[in-house]
Amino acid sequence: LRAATAGGYLHGYRWCFGENDLALAVATLGPVIIGVKWWTGMFAPDPSNRLHRTGRVEGGHCALITAISVADSYYTLHNSWGPTWGRRGNAYITRRDMAALLADDGEAAITTAPALPAS
Repeated sequence: LRAATAGGYLHGYRWCFGENDLALAVATLGPVIIGVKWWTGMFAPDPSNRLHRTGRVEGGHCALITAISVADSYYTLHNSWGPTWGRRGNAYITRRDMAALLADDGEAAITTAPALPAS
């Protein structure tokens, strides 16, 4: 985020402080960048296109949270691994699992005022 801000791609960013902040930001402002520990059960979505915080921690990963379903209690996560991962690069993760990921040293950042690169 700092590099994107320094490069003129963003004017700034703000941190989410927990899952409730994430839910509010995604619902009202738009996509949020997350950085979380990546668990074995998150490498491949299940047949319902859901990720599971199961197995062991394999490392860290960043992704984009693009939507929330309050009624069904899950987020839509867009991954950088291309359109063959999940459904066109997207999968679902429960709000409960997201809360646990954020509580376990995870980060979520809301970008402010996207901009074109400075020329």
